[in-house]
Amino acid sequence: MNKKKRNILIFWIIFATPFVGFAIIFTLISFGFFGTMPTFEELENPQNNIATEILSEDGAILGTYYYQNRSFEKRENISPAVFNA
Repeated sequence: MNKKKRNILIFWIIFATPFVGFAIIFTLISFGFFGTMPTFEELENPQNNIATEILSEDGAILGTYYYQNRSFEKRENISPAVFNA
């Protein structure tokens, strides 16, 4: 094989490899190889385990309703040991 044909072959291999790779990845995703995808309904209506707080007019918490008592916390308020664990 002459040098020109070899260079053209190398070019097409380099050019086509990402497209073939993406096609393989999307095929594996569609068959659930990496896990199941959420449905549109699950994406539109996510289940949230954060506690619902009932507030008074002045901002005081009157009560909470929850299945699991979870709340958001800023990263600065969490001990660095948790992240180093």
